Amino acid sequence: MIRLSDEEMKAILHAIPRNPVEENKFLSDIRFFPGRRYEPQTRKVFQPQESLLIYEKILAQIKRIDPDRYSTMHKGTPFYIMGWLAYEMRDYEKGVFYMDAALSEDVHNAPTDWKTLPAAAFLFLDDTNMNAAARTITIEAKKEVETHVKRFARESGEKLNMGSLIDEFFKPHAEVYTYRSIITSLLTFLLESKDLRLQLDIRSSYGGSLEPFLTHLFKGGLIFESLLKRNYSSAGNTLGKYLEVSKADLELKIEVYKRHLPYELEKFPLLLRQWQTENFQERAVAIAYGVRNTSGHDLGWQDIFSGNIFNELFEGIVNAIFWTIKKAYKV
Repeated sequence: MIRLSDEEMKAILHAIPRNPVEENKFLSDIRFFPGRRYEPQTRKVFQPQESLLIYEKILAQIKRIDPDRYSTMHKGTPFYIMGWLAYEMRDYEKGVFYMDAALSEDVHNAPTDWKTLPAAAFLFLDDTNMNAAARTITIEAKKEVETHVKRFARESGEKLNMGSLIDEFFKPHAEVYTYRSIITSLLTFLLESKDLRLQLDIRSSYGGSLEPFLTHLFKGGLIFESLLKRNYSSAGNTLGKYLEVSKADLELKIEVYKRHLPYELEKFPLLLRQWQTENFQERAVAIAYGVRNTSGHDLGWQDIFSGNIFNELFEGIVNAIFWTIKKAYKV
């Protein structure tokens, strides 16, 4: 792997014609960009963290020495590879982030074709796109997301499936950056859950930090609130206001999710039992509302995540998100 000084990089950039074909040749040149190195027999990726770091350093170098050139170069290929590498490291947040960055490049540079390109195939969980090099992780991601969608449909009795979620929510909103942030956050929220549940299962018997679990649940609550805010922005600027306005669409009784205010994380084991008799959507929204208003304000709560409590809270938030997509967005 060739490491270039700033002067050497300047000279190379100066020599490359300013057109997408020639720039892509450079951005795909394995002398500078490692690609996805793997063991030929097993196809197992080889030290993805090192390859990803090389990509990040070189792109940062290009931006530092020639920001104007960096801004116009079509960086879809390196971003796509970076997303693939990060995903294989199980850093789903960074993986989805770089896949989304590749999609942004495609939307700008191929405005009529971007939905058929590999980055869109990942974001839309399209495992039928045979031209997508990272199809294996798309298959894996789709399987994980579909598990949550099927559970929601089974428990709620609502007709939501992967086809309707992608075609009626993801795709229509993907060109709007504010919605793209919600979509990518939803993907990472669902993909991260399996690893977080494993961490929780094998953590020290003597306790420890709750930060990974609280921030994960907070992300889910923020997704829920963001979906409502986009649709009911005239209501005000708080989750309670959005729910007041959307209660007919979401088929809610306001008093359910406000009944036990102020929320404290330590009360959730009791609240979950009390909410067992509530309608599906009432329980889901109460969980999402309560978690959003606790995890968003403090990291110093007592540890309640024993048994199945974390999973109940996580699934409740997922239910509230999918219920909102189904009812407020008419999916």
